[in-house]
Amino acid sequence: MGTQEREIAGTRSSRTVGESASHVRVWSSILSVAICGNLVIALGPIYWGGFSEYARFNDALIGQIMSAEYFGATLGTVAGIFYMHRANTNLRRVAYAALAIYAIGNYLTPNLIGDPALLRVGRLICGFSSGTTFLAAATAITGVRNAPRLIPVFYGTPYITGFLLQPLLPGIFARWGFGTSFRLVAGAAAATILLWPFFPRHPVGEHAANDLGESRRGSWGGLTLVGLALLLQYVANSGVWLFFERIGVVSGHSEQTAASFVGLGTGMALFGTALSTVLARRLDPLNAIFIGTCLISISTFMLHFSANLAAYVGAVSSFNVMITFVTSFYFLLLNDVFHSAKAVISGNIAMMLGFSLGPLLIGYTVQGDRFSASINATIGLFALSIALLVAFGVAHKPRPR
Repeated sequence: MGTQEREIAGTRSSRTVGESASHVRVWSSILSVAICGNLVIALGPIYWGGFSEYARFNDALIGQIMSAEYFGATLGTVAGIFYMHRANTNLRRVAYAALAIYAIGNYLTPNLIGDPALLRVGRLICGFSSGTTFLAAATAITGVRNAPRLIPVFYGTPYITGFLLQPLLPGIFARWGFGTSFRLVAGAAAATILLWPFFPRHPVGEHAANDLGESRRGSWGGLTLVGLALLLQYVANSGVWLFFERIGVVSGHSEQTAASFVGLGTGMALFGTALSTVLARRLDPLNAIFIGTCLISISTFMLHFSANLAAYVGAVSSFNVMITFVTSFYFLLLNDVFHSAKAVISGNIAMMLGFSLGPLLIGYTVQGDRFSASINATIGLFALSIALLVAFGVAHKPRPR
């Protein structure tokens, strides 16, 4: 190889390394915004227990508070319909302005615990900020190279966060106080400013081509059916997911044991993320969702036997694996049937609305310390989501991947 050829090869190698480093920085900024702007939601099962143990709130009141936050996140996501997908939207400013509000809201939360009505308003505002930051990060993904492979990682981040932090929360509550945990969340949100320069400024255009160079279809009917199925999926899984620790405790396991295994089970979502990443281009999204929903229904049924520690751990773990697996393929399917930015927004609306309704609806099915009705209702909602997907499959044949 001559000198000129070696110089060209060296230039290409340097460019490749530089591009890889740039991609890492961009993804780090997107993930940090998504994670730190949604910490209380990601740690929801333990916060539910914290409100019960330290604030002495009953389950109905906790459900109202948690649902207020999720409803706020839904409002923030719905608001994104009007501006988030526009080419002139500055996603960076939107994301970090919302994060600033989230940090302030969490810092003030300990002062609101004595007034449940005001606390609901505070968590509603925090939820609005959470929904905005998550949607800004999700919209930013549409302009990143190899987005279909990276989507599973993005939607797996709340469960990765849960795996790492849920087992630590009971100790933080006990040592430093329940209110202090919210101020730690505020500090984490504020720290994301360090990655400000790397967060994408603008979304990809509505009619952008996918990685295969093909234009995405614009099927409103398909978008509606898949969106409704995703909504039911999240009403079901968010409701019972928040009760995991309580189910473990009332089934006879200690609070720390339940928290540890809920955190471990949440970490198992990493397997769902990894599996969906590997199979993103190999498995038809509709078939993947069918398989995953059937398996998550079986996991839910296993919660009836939570008095057995092995059954409890197995149910929680497999449930979390399937949440990330199914969610990833839902968004890949939405990405197939409609324009990218609008599909992302619609999917996030369905997901966040499900999160807001799930704790409220499932919470009212709890009968004292008995969760049988809640478990059965969850299975029924999963079945309805499958019925909507069957209707979609009949009416809209997905494009081969």
